[in-house]
Amino acid sequence: MSAVFTASKSRRRQAVVTSIAAPLLFTAISQARAQPAPTAAQNLPEIVVSATRTETPAEQIGNSVTVISGKDLERDQRRTVPDALATVPGLNVVQSGGPGGLTAVFIRGTNANHTKVLIDGIDVSNPSDVNRVFDLGQLLTSDIERIEVLRGPQSGLYGADAIGGVISITTRKGEGPPRATASIEGGSFGTFNQDVGLSGSQDRISYAFNVSHFASSNTPVTPSELLPPGQRAIGNWYDNMTYSTKLGVDVTDDFALNVTARYTDATLRFTGDTFNPVTFSSTPSPTQSTQQVRQIFTRAEGVWSLLDGRFKNYFGVNYASHWNFNADPSAGNSTNTGDRVKYDWRGVLALLPAVLVIVFLYQRWSAPAVTRARALRSEINGQIAESIGGMSVLQANNAEKRFGARFPGINQNHYTARMQELRANAWLLRPALDMLNIVLL
Repeated sequence: MSAVFTASKSRRRQAVVTSIAAPLLFTAISQARAQPAPTAAQNLPEIVVSATRTETPAEQIGNSVTVISGKDLERDQRRTVPDALATVPGLNVVQSGGPGGLTAVFIRGTNANHTKVLIDGIDVSNPSDVNRVFDLGQLLTSDIERIEVLRGPQSGLYGADAIGGVISITTRKGEGPPRATASIEGGSFGTFNQDVGLSGSQDRISYAFNVSHFASSNTPVTPSELLPPGQRAIGNWYDNMTYSTKLGVDVTDDFALNVTARYTDATLRFTGDTFNPVTFSSTPSPTQSTQQVRQIFTRAEGVWSLLDGRFKNYFGVNYASHWNFNADPSAGNSTNTGDRVKYDWRGVLALLPAVLVIVFLYQRWSAPAVTRARALRSEINGQIAESIGGMSVLQANNAEKRFGARFPGINQNHYTARMQELRANAWLLRPALDMLNIVLL
């Protein structure tokens, strides 16, 4: 009797366990079936270029870097680069007023001129500015593929103006069948934006064209408590037209040509300040000031692959042009212009699967050629210092055609000839001194 009772209790316990385990097992199987398998794109590591100037997985980089993709910009509806950079940790984005206002970026407490800004590899710093600070407020995001923000000193790769970090912007490249895009949107503050694009690739040719228009007609900026009695606040008016293109052709299996160009024409009307000599205070001006900006950035690049693709050579020529016009009812009008032409070469040699040797050479007037062999480079450094001083005077006065009146003791022709001589010395002597520096180290 007892044996039968024990067996029946055992069978009931087994039945209870089975009834509980069956739904749990069914739920686990259902969840496993419902969960999608990771795709190939999800398994691919994130690639970063700015940290090493070559494609490197982010997990292999020791620097602090943030990548903002084109999908992120579209999802968050970030229409300007300052709006996009505002989401990056470690950055302080300072913009005067609303869209189109002067914008500077401070990385980890460094100055604005310690941040290197590149667009498709083009140094876009403003030569007409004393600190060579680039105004990020004119950049739209409609044609941007990715933004890499590299925080921390990067002078070894990018020079002395990258003490704080590097902001590298890459525009969209044409891929796949022809694709046309268009968008139009409107909103508060008189916002009205349009965008048209065409991109694609065929055989050995890739192309991408984009036209963007950003407009806002009444952005409130001036606080009402600062206005004198009876004066009405006037909102900022901003209009930006940006044209960009990116072309590529594979001439052979080992040689390719790439061309990129970007042109921006923007106008901002804003409320400035008026100084009252009686009260020695400033108040918002009753009439608006006008700022016009025109920027041209272009780069032509040849990529030559050797040793079955293990040694890639990049030959490039960059051109950057800045034109700024300011009309202030109280201070008058002023115009600043600056142009830069830069030649560069970069070689990437893959010795082993995990070992890369990167060598680059570019025309740069402000940095010493080497850190050793001081006796051999002293003459070149002297020419650099003299030419930089002379060129700063020329840049400040050529546009106004008042060189002789303001600086009668300086000979303009002398510095023009010295700059030509310096260019020749830089190309002829610096490679030899660089090799000597490597031997001495």
